[in-house]
Amino acid sequence: AQGSTLEGPPGTPRTMVDILHVAKRVSNSLSYGVLGLLTIALVANCFTRFFATSDKVLGRSVLLALAAFFYVMWQIDVMQLPLKTENPSDADKAAYYKAGRDVYLEFSCLLICLFNFAVAKLRAENEEMRQEIRKK
Repeated sequence: AQGSTLEGPPGTPRTMVDILHVAKRVSNSLSYGVLGLLTIALVANCFTRFFATSDKVLGRSVLLALAAFFYVMWQIDVMQLPLKTENPSDADKAAYYKAGRDVYLEFSCLLICLFNFAVAKLRAENEEMRQEIRKK
């Protein structure tokens, strides 16, 4: 194994590479969870009055902060994509496809954040216009 050896109880990561691998797995799991929550929020923004909450300052701030985070993560993952080689080993192929999966995951999270933001804003504007028309 590569990296420095760390002390710890049996069954815990022993090298820095192991710790980084575990951190990446946790990050991916959290990203998939956030993607699921944002998908539910998108459905709620489209079909319920949840858009009123999403269009407030706090909702906009959270969505834009998440979008900025996922943009940075997406750019980092794009820069870390391994290059294709002439005769790749199975490990090279697996690393390439895992890195590609991570890029698409972060990009999907970025897009759904921005889409949530746009849907909430447009529905709020639509609601304001409807109220103005009703007053006339």
